[in-house]
Amino acid sequence: MDYHHNGFVYKQTDALKNSIGHDKKLPDNLFKYYSLSKKSVDAIINGELYASHPFDLNDVFDCSHNLWYANKPIKFENYEWFYDKVLDKEEVIKVFEQDSRQGHRKFIVEFWTLLSDKFGIISMSGQESDLLMWPHYSGEYGFQVKFSARKLEKDITEGRNAVLTPVNYVDKLEMIDVSERDSFIVPFIYSTNIKYKNWSYENEWRFLVEGKGMGIPYSKVGFETILEDHKGNDGARLIKYEVDLQEEITLGKHFFNPRRFVYNKMEDENGVKTIQVKVRECDESANLIGLLDHISFHEKLRGNVFLTGHYLVFEDVITPYIERGKEKVSLTKIGEGEYSLIYGLR
Repeated sequence: MDYHHNGFVYKQTDALKNSIGHDKKLPDNLFKYYSLSKKSVDAIINGELYASHPFDLNDVFDCSHNLWYANKPIKFENYEWFYDKVLDKEEVIKVFEQDSRQGHRKFIVEFWTLLSDKFGIISMSGQESDLLMWPHYSGEYGFQVKFSARKLEKDITEGRNAVLTPVNYVDKLEMIDVSERDSFIVPFIYSTNIKYKNWSYENEWRFLVEGKGMGIPYSKVGFETILEDHKGNDGARLIKYEVDLQEEITLGKHFFNPRRFVYNKMEDENGVKTIQVKVRECDESANLIGLLDHISFHEKLRGNVFLTGHYLVFEDVITPYIERGKEKVSLTKIGEGEYSLIYGLR
């Protein structure tokens, strides 16, 4: 039974690519924002995107099991099927009777949890230079990777049960009734796809990817469980893609700062600026070298490096203003942990 909400249609199907209907146009490019860390640098070097569990997400309402409710009694047969391998018949009856008086919350939460071990979410953005995305997701010290949306979609979804879809931004997070459904796939897909419209500045497109034993990070949830993390299969949430799909890398406004680098600035008569930088001995040294080496070793990236920042706008305005933009640079490795950056490129 399909579920319609805010112009989206959530469908009962085994193939995720057919599970969400909408009329949104896929942007030409998608962007991934990163803070600088060993995990983010390894992800770029290895061509991996992390498929998050709902507990990993920064919005506690995102993908929440609290979006599920039972308007009518859930059938006892569902309890029998779900608890078949862990409880005997008398225990199932007891759980059913107690849970029926409490809105079936135990069954709903535990069924949602079971499904959450089988799916992961990869968040991407259609926003290239949003004023909030950089400080929120890179702290201005990280970086952003640009992809062709079509090429990345093809790479991620071919050979996998996965779908790329826009987030459904809504005024209210309406709950979905699970009581009359034989399968909870539609409620789960719905809950992974809606967010408050306050988040719409992100212009988020996300991959929903199915896997086996992807893991559940129980320890990230406050006061809801005392369970230890379910580790899942090693690397199950790391989704591989071709490294050559990385089209551009933009470094944050404060990526090159004197806590990280020693640098020497030069400028020629044509206004072309060269800065030679050397990574300092610091906690971030290995990550900085790993990322910059990756960029300098790949011809496509080496010619498509940018620095973001704020830029003055004077043309055709009475009062000048500033906005976020980016400037192309050339990055060359000149020694171990040493690099040359050339600005003023056209």
